[in-house]
Amino acid sequence: MTTRGSRAPRLAAVRILALAAASLAFAAAAASAAPGLRALSDEFDGTAPAGWSTLAGDDFGDGTAHRVSVANGALTLVPVRSWWVDDKEALYLWKQVTGDFVATMRVRVTGTQTDDPQANWSLSGILVRDPRSTHGNENWVAFRTGVVNDSRVYERKTTLRSHSILVLGSSPSGWVDLRVARVGTRFLLLKRNAAGRFVLHWSYNRPDLPRTLQVGIDAFSGDESPHADFVSTVDWFRFAPTGVPPKLRGARDARLVPYLARAT
Repeated sequence: MTTRGSRAPRLAAVRILALAAASLAFAAAAASAAPGLRALSDEFDGTAPAGWSTLAGDDFGDGTAHRVSVANGALTLVPVRSWWVDDKEALYLWKQVTGDFVATMRVRVTGTQTDDPQANWSLSGILVRDPRSTHGNENWVAFRTGVVNDSRVYERKTTLRSHSILVLGSSPSGWVDLRVARVGTRFLLLKRNAAGRFVLHWSYNRPDLPRTLQVGIDAFSGDESPHADFVSTVDWFRFAPTGVPPKLRGARDARLVPYLARAT
């Protein structure tokens, strides 16, 4: 006859084995997902953007074309007069990503002849967009750096059904590291601070955005100016898994940030 006391160690052993199996399954899933995401990364060591799709967007300039090139280990974007806001579209290079991800870029923004762009609303960064978007129904989240009203800024912007809401904050000049991470329906925007650590800038909850998205690099210049004057130089753009354990995907932002900050 099996007593109640003799069942307890067996139940404990079963629980331990179940937890171990779950941990191994998660580790295996993370290992299989990581190469797929990381394979999308680009160090721009070649002579052309590798595997990126391109959207030219709307041209509010003189009919000239955006310039996109790769040389000396960097991607260079020189947009014509254009902008990403509301139902307007601009220059955009993207790759298709399904599920949770971390996307990170290192970017430096300048004018074509000067350290600072001489045209207003000159910005470049990470744009995460619903592939079904059209002029009449644009849906996306973006995190950028650049110059607005003669000041260096971060711009965070969320656009729902072609209606954009943006907020500006002070940004450093020189090379800037931007990061956007998706965890379920949330999109967390992180920036690298002066101490070299990624810290949370903001987060958006966008349950309307589908599981598969466009994720990539945008650049635009010249709103409220008669012409564009902007060069976005991208040192690299990297994709990685979030590293967030499944049981924490619904946790508060503060619980997620340590995982997202160290994603590589």
